Amino acid sequence: MNKDKCGCECSANFPSLHSKADAICAVLVLAMSSDGKIKDREMKHLEETLRINPLFSKIKNYKKYIACIAESIYSRGRESTIESVKSILDKRFRETAYAMSVQMVMSDGKTVPSEHKFLDKIMRELNIHGVLAGKIKSVVAILKRTK
Repeated sequence: MNKDKCGCECSANFPSLHSKADAICAVLVLAMSSDGKIKDREMKHLEETLRINPLFSKIKNYKKYIACIAESIYSRGRESTIESVKSILDKRFRETAYAMSVQMVMSDGKTVPSEHKFLDKIMRELNIHGVLAGKIKSVVAILKRTK
């Protein structure tokens, strides 16, 4: 894929993460797949999340963009992807990536152990303070209330 086809900044031969948007999307794809399955509802939630966030305003085709980022993760591996994310994002955008990943994990209304494990790992890897992580989780839970 190239920039004209998917809207990201990858090369045709080796998908890679180049921008803050690419790095955050990679974290969201990892979050979405942390329970071992990707549901249609989660994919739609991810597309909507990208569509309303100004960081992703230049993306032309969200499905292709997400597929390109997923291909990058598959090509590099999860650990290498997380290392790339860390090198691309500064402290503020690491917090943004973490907050958005909490929203992604909680989008289906329940959080399973593998998703908790992912959030703990990404919190450590992105150097998110535990107090801030707890506040983010609380706010997302409040926003997701249905009863």
